[in-house]
Amino acid sequence: MSINRRDFLKQSAFLLAAAGNAAWVVEALSAGEEPAALQTYTGPRLETWRHSVCRLCPGGCGIRIRLVDGQPVKIEGNPLSPVNRGGLCPTGHSGLQVLYHPERLKGPLRRKGKRGEDQWEPVPWEDALQEIADRLGQLRADNRPHHFLFLHGGARGLMGRLIQQFMTAYGSPNSISLPVHANGYSPLLSLQGFSQSLTYDFASTRFILSFGNDWLDAEGPPVWMAKLFGELRQNPHRNRIKLVQVDTRFSITAAKADRWLPVRPGTCGILALGIAYILIVEGLYDQEYIATHTFGFEDWTDDRGITHPGFKTVVLKSYYPERVSRITGVSIDELITVARSFAANRPSIALWGEEVDGHTNSFYSQFAILALNALVGSLGKAGGIIIPPPPPPTSFPEPELDDIARWGNRQLRADQPPDQPLSLPRNHPAQLIENLPARQPYPVEVAFIYQTNPVHELPEPQKVVEALRHIPFVVSFTPFMDETARWADLILPDHTYLEKWDLDYGVPYLPFTQVGLTQPVVSPRFNTRHTGDVLLSLAHRLGEGLSRSLPYQDYVSLLQSEARALFDSGRGYIPSGEFDEFMFEYMVQRGFRFPKHLQFEEFWKDFQNTGIWMENPRLHTQLIPQFKTRSGKFEFYSLELREKMRRGNFPLALSSAPREAQMPEGEFAPEDLTCLPHFETPQFTGDSPEYPLHLRPFRVLTLFEGEGANRLLLLEMVGFRHQVRWDSWAELHPETAAELGIRDGEWVWIESPVGKARVRVRLFAGAMPGVVYVPFGLGHEHYGKYATGRGINPNQLIALKADVMNGHLADKATRVRIRKVQPA
Repeated sequence: MSINRRDFLKQSAFLLAAAGNAAWVVEALSAGEEPAALQTYTGPRLETWRHSVCRLCPGGCGIRIRLVDGQPVKIEGNPLSPVNRGGLCPTGHSGLQVLYHPERLKGPLRRKGKRGEDQWEPVPWEDALQEIADRLGQLRADNRPHHFLFLHGGARGLMGRLIQQFMTAYGSPNSISLPVHANGYSPLLSLQGFSQSLTYDFASTRFILSFGNDWLDAEGPPVWMAKLFGELRQNPHRNRIKLVQVDTRFSITAAKADRWLPVRPGTCGILALGIAYILIVEGLYDQEYIATHTFGFEDWTDDRGITHPGFKTVVLKSYYPERVSRITGVSIDELITVARSFAANRPSIALWGEEVDGHTNSFYSQFAILALNALVGSLGKAGGIIIPPPPPPTSFPEPELDDIARWGNRQLRADQPPDQPLSLPRNHPAQLIENLPARQPYPVEVAFIYQTNPVHELPEPQKVVEALRHIPFVVSFTPFMDETARWADLILPDHTYLEKWDLDYGVPYLPFTQVGLTQPVVSPRFNTRHTGDVLLSLAHRLGEGLSRSLPYQDYVSLLQSEARALFDSGRGYIPSGEFDEFMFEYMVQRGFRFPKHLQFEEFWKDFQNTGIWMENPRLHTQLIPQFKTRSGKFEFYSLELREKMRRGNFPLALSSAPREAQMPEGEFAPEDLTCLPHFETPQFTGDSPEYPLHLRPFRVLTLFEGEGANRLLLLEMVGFRHQVRWDSWAELHPETAAELGIRDGEWVWIESPVGKARVRVRLFAGAMPGVVYVPFGLGHEHYGKYATGRGINPNQLIALKADVMNGHLADKATRVRIRKVQPA
């Protein structure tokens, strides 16, 4: 049965009218029946509620599910959750369409024909698990445990810990995360002693300078950020926060900002350095903080008597306003105004997002932005970047490693350049895709793919397919057939999040530790299995080392053991009322404490009833950290990078591309410049004469990477700013469109050096001239009848490349050209 927008609206109206008669509506719609064929339901209509956690985006929102006669019929936000405080985004509201989706996989499948031919046969769970165990056991027997790859979509919480424990005990370093929605951990932070993503004290700040982070739409936890922003703007007990958004596109966050600074693609880093220039020249930086808590601001002399330039010297010689304005397109007046405001409204925060991360110079742009926070004394202080909260305690034992596991864990990762073992990138997906066909640094023989669809989500999908062809045995855990699962040998479908147990933590940006309890609100509808149970079963089959490292009968036993670790730690509490961060801090400062549970059974019962455990938001009395760096301070000049170069296992980061004539950076030795924040000229695939436009893909709340494209509710609202539904669009500035002879609503071909796509144009004054914007998430080629063939996937236009320093995909580093579709 195919469906269009008209049919969707008819069925939606019918479903709303009949929501009380839950069971028969659910069964009929899941089977794809038409409303006219449905029969009247006469059940008792008993209403119950269950608490859980939404797992459809990185937000980690607490949810309440209304059930009628045991069937879920509505999802709403949990007011007890500190993350969303009763709110819920459109993606969260679409959860029932995941549970009742008619195209869910009904059980495990084994490939019957050649890969990509879509020929499958059912296979019993025990047969599938034994086949996998035999493969993994043979790798260990042959002393090749590192030939096993676990590719996941940024698994966090308890599943993230389980995956890491399993891989370590097995003996493979190859637990590799593909890009996720939130602004993830940057290798840059490891140089400053941070072990995880940054945490921002938004509740106490007065000024936010956001470099390309659309944090009110599709970066970070969307409901948390939206509610927090409302408080910061409207709370009568504090000054109204100021927000400046630096971005190439007039995003949702830019629309809410006090000032939008449109910048040319790839130039956020030099803009940050230009702001630093103003702060230094006018003496607006925090001189006491710089003197006490930083290293490398001034020139310094090493133990061999060699003098090295400091950050101040490099900035004053290289990033004067005239040059910065010429490169970024930001006027000198705006540059000075923003710099002065950033310094005057302390505590202030500078943060970065997709616009920075998506270019070949992202590492040094991040470094420059982080340095701005040090200049105004915002690192480790109230209202700035604070110490990340500790993770919750765990019950996992230390992994028991035999000689095979110890040897395997010491090997290079499969995503590292075979001839240059970089020490910074923790995940390097572009390098992984290049390595697999070349069987470098060694062949990957078994791959697990969990909660990610790399054939759709990575640039140049044809290269990803070719990489998968070179892995002899691929296992997918997707609950839906997708572009990547087509190339698997086994598919072991996971439960949906409304059918399984889990613990969720590690939500980005939160200034406190919280654990959300995901619990089944309905029994599994099909012959699916929790991926955690699959891993535990494999551990038991693979020998004593793995089974003793994971001594749990099943995933529920593991989860309850982790819950008991929470209880035994004596930390945190289970909330009993709605969460208000500002009021909560006020009460805690005056001695308020939540009562503790005396027995685990009480704790576990209340945990299930609320779905939330949390620790007190950190009280910001003294947060200056002891930076875990070689100097014990924040390092403008990274001594860690310097040491890596001295050991010879790290390359000079400076690009080999032609620089501007007589660039000021040329005065400094490459060895010094590599260790300091500086501007690297962004590199783009496609010559500017042949491909005159920059391609700027972006994410939207309703689609993220594309997993929501098979939900009708989200397709209906995907392009609400342009009144576009069920399709993609390309945004062009009116001036650019006029130069190309293109009118609003016309169809065009977008062509890049690696592909082309046909899409409709929408004129948008919030676009920058010379840039074309296309949303991620649509353009599926094999994701069911609702998603397949709708819109375009910009990854088909984007070249597969990355910043060598941090491994981040440079998905905004491709040039394109546009031509009108000629009438037939």
